[in-house]
Amino acid sequence: RKEPSSQINQDFPLRDILDLLIDRGLMELGKRALEGYVWLSSQRVSSWSSGGPTLLCTLEDPLVSLCEALGWNKLEDVLVESIKMLCKYRSIEKALFFVDRIAPPVSEGICQRLRICSNMAKIACDKQIEEFRDARRYKSASDLPRYKKVLWLVGNYCPAIAPKFVTLAKKLSVNAILYPLLTDVALRSSSSTDAMKNTLSELTIHCAQILNSRVASSPDTATAWTITNADLYQHHEFGDFLQNQCKKTFDWRVRKSDHRGFEATLSRLIYAREITCQSYQPCYSGPYHFKITKLKTCRVALSALSCSCSSENYSWDNRIMQRPTTCLRDTSHTEHQSYKAKLDVIKAYLPADSTLKRKADELNVDDDDDVVLTGVAGVAEAVAKRVKAAEDAGEVIEIL
Repeated sequence: RKEPSSQINQDFPLRDILDLLIDRGLMELGKRALEGYVWLSSQRVSSWSSGGPTLLCTLEDPLVSLCEALGWNKLEDVLVESIKMLCKYRSIEKALFFVDRIAPPVSEGICQRLRICSNMAKIACDKQIEEFRDARRYKSASDLPRYKKVLWLVGNYCPAIAPKFVTLAKKLSVNAILYPLLTDVALRSSSSTDAMKNTLSELTIHCAQILNSRVASSPDTATAWTITNADLYQHHEFGDFLQNQCKKTFDWRVRKSDHRGFEATLSRLIYAREITCQSYQPCYSGPYHFKITKLKTCRVALSALSCSCSSENYSWDNRIMQRPTTCLRDTSHTEHQSYKAKLDVIKAYLPADSTLKRKADELNVDDDDDVVLTGVAGVAEAVAKRVKAAEDAGEVIEIL
């Protein structure tokens, strides 16, 4: 085989070739054409990087006809190789879509087609879970359709990796992904396998526990953004932002030459992983912006909230933008009511087993947000409690 001299793009007439060969009964030649396309589309041409055999996602009918005529076993190698190449060249979403299109209904029972598609699903879902985990993509609502697809494929075709998906899903944002995922009517109506039902049950209990812990907390407290010793940073540009616990990001237009100085001033917070800083150009052109993002949260009583919010979200010349635009004092009670409504919905999906329902009512979600700070004394008390717990567990060593 010789490497292609030009890229194999979306204009490649693979469908026409397969349709012609299948119509004439040349199935073996159709198999060779398919193998050739998968190989060609997976080669690098000079500086161009292939996306893998992406055309297969649109060829469900001729592919199934070819496999049924020759036997699925004969095309197993090329089908599995196509999934591996799609994943290799970062076309994982297309790999998931491809498996979904050609996989048979689980109700058909064990067959060669189901076995091969299950293997393909395992490869694609395993790679997608790794990508989500490595990129820490836990909060973007735009990823919800892919999470739904992975859950459906895992539950129906590759239950062996269900524990890995559950581990990932327990880190997801409840509002953005987990709650919409678990309340999707179409997804639940298709949960006919034991693996799918068990996965949904475990995640539903987890979601109910989180929502229950949030409902149990006082509506007069809020999850706020926190910076250690923020009052020590009295910078005229971003000092107020660092102390304002309502705001997560501070983005403003400023000279590129000033950015290095900002990073030096904030270096301790950056190294402590309390904030991230980004120097960038919106839309890759125009004036430079500098963006600060807080990373840590804590529970704070609204009466002790450090807040400098005003009705103006932008400065007079639109140079500065802070997110969120709302104040925690205004949104705390609304969020609390939202959590109560979501908990009522989730409880309807809990397993009928009474033991599991009791688990859903336990407040055993362990995170730093459970610490409510009511002022300086509250902070000291919280720290003292944690030190005492660490000493009791033998995790603190006194250095003389």
